[in-house]
Amino acid sequence: FIASSVLMPADVYVTGSDGSGERRLTRINEATFGALELPRVERRTFAGANGVPLEGWLMLPARLDGPAPLLGQIHGGPH
Repeated sequence: FIASSVLMPADVYVTGSDGSGERRLTRINEATFGALELPRVERRTFAGANGVPLEGWLMLPARLDGPAPLLGQIHGGPH
């Protein structure tokens, strides 16, 4: 299977048929991303229409020395 995170592109992993023994097979971008100053990422949740929980992400610059710009990307349903 392939797994990734906000700060690391996809790599290939393998497990047993029951999900045990997870092992990472590739480290394609590890050196490149290890040399970068990546943002700090925080998961946030918000109450949407009818109280439905919505997930959002706050990405702060690696070097935050004061106010930073905020960009909101809103997508989805009719609400």
